[in-house]
Amino acid sequence: MKNWKTTLGGILAAVGFAATQVAVPENYKWIFALLGAVGVALMGMTAKDFDNHSTIKEVEKATTKEQEK
Repeated sequence: MKNWKTTLGGILAAVGFAATQVAVPENYKWIFALLGAVGVALMGMTAKDFDNHSTIKEVEKATTKEQEK
Protein backbone atom coordinates (compact mmCIF):
# COMPACT_ATOMS: atom_id res chain seq x y z
CA MET A 1 0.00 0.00 0.00
CA LYS A 2 1.88 3.04 -1.23
CA ASN A 3 -0.61 5.69 -0.19
CA TRP A 4 -2.58 4.86 2.95
CA LYS A 5 -4.45 8.16 2.75
CA THR A 6 -6.36 7.15 -0.38
CA THR A 7 -7.20 3.81 1.24
CA LEU A 8 -8.49 5.58 4.33
CA GLY A 9 -10.54 7.94 2.16
CA GLY A 10 -12.06 5.01 0.29
CA ILE A 11 -12.99 3.25 3.50
CA LEU A 12 -14.55 6.41 4.94
CA ALA A 13 -16.51 7.00 1.75
CA ALA A 14 -17.75 3.41 1.57
CA VAL A 15 -18.77 3.27 5.21
CA GLY A 16 -20.35 6.73 5.12
CA PHE A 17 -22.44 6.14 2.02
CA ALA A 18 -23.41 2.60 3.03
CA ALA A 19 -24.45 3.82 6.48
CA THR A 20 -26.93 6.26 4.93
CA GLN A 21 -29.13 3.20 4.35
CA VAL A 22 -29.17 2.30 8.06
CA ALA A 23 -32.27 3.14 10.05
CA VAL A 24 -31.22 6.05 12.26
CA PRO A 25 -33.13 9.14 13.34
CA GLU A 26 -33.42 11.74 10.61
CA ASN A 27 -31.45 14.24 12.69
CA TYR A 28 -28.31 12.08 12.43
CA LYS A 29 -28.35 11.03 8.76
CA TRP A 30 -26.27 14.04 7.79
CA ILE A 31 -23.32 12.61 9.75
CA PHE A 32 -23.05 9.63 7.39
CA ALA A 33 -23.35 11.81 4.31
CA LEU A 34 -20.63 14.07 5.70
CA LEU A 35 -18.43 11.06 6.44
CA GLY A 36 -18.82 9.88 2.85
CA ALA A 37 -18.08 13.33 1.46
CA VAL A 38 -14.97 13.66 3.62
CA GLY A 39 -13.80 10.25 2.41
CA VAL A 40 -14.26 11.19 -1.25
CA ALA A 41 -12.52 14.53 -0.69
CA LEU A 42 -9.60 12.79 1.03
CA MET A 43 -9.27 10.36 -1.87
CA GLY A 44 -9.35 13.19 -4.38
CA MET A 45 -6.77 15.30 -2.60
CA THR A 46 -4.32 12.47 -2.00
CA ALA A 47 -4.68 10.43 -5.19
CA LYS A 48 -1.81 12.15 -7.03
CA ASP A 49 1.76 11.83 -5.88
CA PHE A 50 3.14 15.22 -6.82
CA ASP A 51 6.75 14.08 -6.70
CA ASN A 52 6.17 11.38 -9.37
CA HIS A 53 5.12 12.40 -12.83
CA SER A 54 4.06 9.82 -15.36
CA THR A 55 6.19 11.30 -18.14
CA ILE A 56 9.35 10.97 -16.05
CA LYS A 57 8.55 7.32 -15.29
CA GLU A 58 7.80 6.62 -18.96
CA VAL A 59 11.11 8.17 -20.05
CA GLU A 60 12.97 6.10 -17.47
CA LYS A 61 11.30 2.90 -18.72
CA ALA A 62 12.03 3.71 -22.35
CA THR A 63 15.66 4.58 -21.56
CA THR A 64 16.13 1.37 -19.58
CA LYS A 65 14.64 -0.75 -22.38
CA GLU A 66 16.84 0.98 -24.95
CA GLN A 67 19.97 0.37 -22.88
CA GLU A 68 19.11 -3.33 -22.44
CA LYS A 69 19.19 -3.92 -26.21
